[in-house]
Amino acid sequence: MRKSALLLVLLVVSVSSTAAAQMPGVPRRPKLAAAADTNDWEAYFDYAVSQLHRERELADAAMYWSNHIDPSRAEPFFGRWVSFWLRDIPRFTRVLSGEEGNPNAADILRVDSLRIAALSRNPFVHQGLRAEVYDELPGSFRGDIATSAWLAYSRAEFPLAIELANRAIKANPARNLYLRYMLAGAYVGSEKYDDATAQLTTLITELRKGDTKQVGFYEAKDLLEYAVGRLLSQKNDIAGATAAFQRSVAENIAFAPAHSALGLIALSKRDLTTATTELALAVELSPDDALYHMQYGDVLMKARRYDDAMRQYSEAISDEPYYADPYFRLGTAFEAAGQKVSAIQAFQGFIAHAPKASLWIYQARDKIAALSK
Repeated sequence: MRKSALLLVLLVVSVSSTAAAQMPGVPRRPKLAAAADTNDWEAYFDYAVSQLHRERELADAAMYWSNHIDPSRAEPFFGRWVSFWLRDIPRFTRVLSGEEGNPNAADILRVDSLRIAALSRNPFVHQGLRAEVYDELPGSFRGDIATSAWLAYSRAEFPLAIELANRAIKANPARNLYLRYMLAGAYVGSEKYDDATAQLTTLITELRKGDTKQVGFYEAKDLLEYAVGRLLSQKNDIAGATAAFQRSVAENIAFAPAHSALGLIALSKRDLTTATTELALAVELSPDDALYHMQYGDVLMKARRYDDAMRQYSEAISDEPYYADPYFRLGTAFEAAGQKVSAIQAFQGFIAHAPKASLWIYQARDKIAALSK
């Protein structure tokens, strides 16, 4: 690794705790309770939820920090979508009614990308917080079965949501086609993965039957195939998962999550050529995504391309300086390359950013001790 690049990495490790907070557009970190772990995404997320109907600007800031402390999690991405719209319910009302003067405004497109990012991280992330936004709209919820199913899902009452959604779909399959995605989520929440897969498969089939174009957020077939792949991966059906991820890519060659998934499957099978190709594509398609840089670095480490791995881990740190995991990976890369001083500093960076509950902290301390001898 070039000396200039190494100096940049070490600079990020040492000053990232203050530098990003001074950048324009970055909200000040909300003050948490004294006992809270300020390196834990969940501490900020829980605080944000508690403030959604009290101090909405504070809630939005807490969601921001939760997101950047651990960008691998889906919940903060979705929470930021919620907190954004809670701060401007009149505009959200106009968007839903089609009366918004500029529905493609930069901030609207940006907040929509957060919601898409949430589902890319986890297609089945619980979306109960959506009810917080819709509850603020004028009027009241409709009393039909489909709405009741959605409300039950939002309260995490999955058995009731499943019962009501199935009734609504049976009564009017075409009108309630979109409910199948929510129903799949309720099945996942109930750990009924085969039923969830069946709902998504039916949804995809129905969409293809009419050659339906993407007209709704949950009708993107690349996302739906990706979701099927995630379910099959959980069942250890590697062949089925691979086929689903390949169908996702066939629907949208630029869908980075599916390339990432294919790369990780190839890595698990020790197919470094395919893993390298797929993760390189994911990074190319989403160059600002720290998670993909980190995954690509892991593949390069397996190939013993330590300098290249260092560059990927450094990119991840540059993109997300509060995310602890890339620091540990960078330390292992430096260690493998025999660069002890740099490895120690990277492991120290990990300890500075890691949640207190992380078991990797003990490993990092052990590595620092061993490298210091």
